[in-house]
Amino acid sequence: MRWLLFISRLAFICNILFVVSLIAQRVQNVFTNADINNYIVILGWFVSPFLNLLFAIAVSTRFITKKPNNVPAWLLITNILFLFFQIFYHFVS
Repeated sequence: MRWLLFISRLAFICNILFVVSLIAQRVQNVFTNADINNYIVILGWFVSPFLNLLFAIAVSTRFITKKPNNVPAWLLITNILFLFFQIFYHFVS
């Protein structure tokens, strides 16, 4: 059960990096270190959608089987909203 809380926290951090990478895409010279910029892009653009999808599937299966989860409501809602935004951003726009 602790793994779901860990995945939700990791997904939240990657979601924040997704927003940071969106800002860095629009503004030039946000990060002077190329290594930091590469980590932000990899975690924000590539890892975040898959981790959010994994989290949403895990929460959905626990909800369907009526098992309790110890993820705070604000974290659950935030990650799901980020997932919808990422789907919209990557596939619709």
